[in-house]
Amino acid sequence: MAFKSTVSAKAMLDNGFTSVRDLGGRNFVNNSLRDAINNKTILGPRVMSAGEILGSTGGHADALNGMNKQ
Repeated sequence: MAFKSTVSAKAMLDNGFTSVRDLGGRNFVNNSLRDAINNKTILGPRVMSAGEILGSTGGHADALNGMNKQ
């Protein structure tokens, strides 16, 4: 997944995207990709990353399926 993300980042930049946002990903590849672009290790657009998946309680990103007990 990490290696494929570098190809996608370069393709986005080549197609004119200068900034992208990511509202959550698996295994924090999104944050590592953002950091590699910021460190100029790879080429890609500016990535604004949320880190963990953002979603509403009971929504598709709720691992507890709305059963949060606080």
